[in-house]
Amino acid sequence: MDWSKEPVLIFIYIIMTLAYIVVFRQVFSLLKEQGWSLTDALSEPPLPPEPAAPAAPVILPKPFASSSRLIAFVGMVIIAIIFVGTGYYVIYALFNDPSHIGSNLESAGKYLMFGGTLFAPYIFNKISSIGK
Repeated sequence: MDWSKEPVLIFIYIIMTLAYIVVFRQVFSLLKEQGWSLTDALSEPPLPPEPAAPAAPVILPKPFASSSRLIAFVGMVIIAIIFVGTGYYVIYALFNDPSHIGSNLESAGKYLMFGGTLFAPYIFNKISSIGK
């Protein structure tokens, strides 16, 4: 593709990419101001402490790392990147070849649906904790 002949596409890609960057920076800065931590979000909450005597101070155990949450987080990031890439393709196809969008998006839809299996460890972990 000759980018010099497609200034509209370049403009759209730059605007879309800048919008993603600005939104993510704003979200993470707001979360940081509220004391949010990715480490805490990817950790399992500790089990509640045993009931103690009323005079004894209650010390909460430290949260522990969760591999299922980490896998789900990485999977979510990968799927989000694929959605962004698919959006860029749709913009490109609208300007260059609108007749094949349907078949290509159908294949991409199946791929993204099966990408949801990245969240299976997290789901099974939650289901297994129901019986505890």
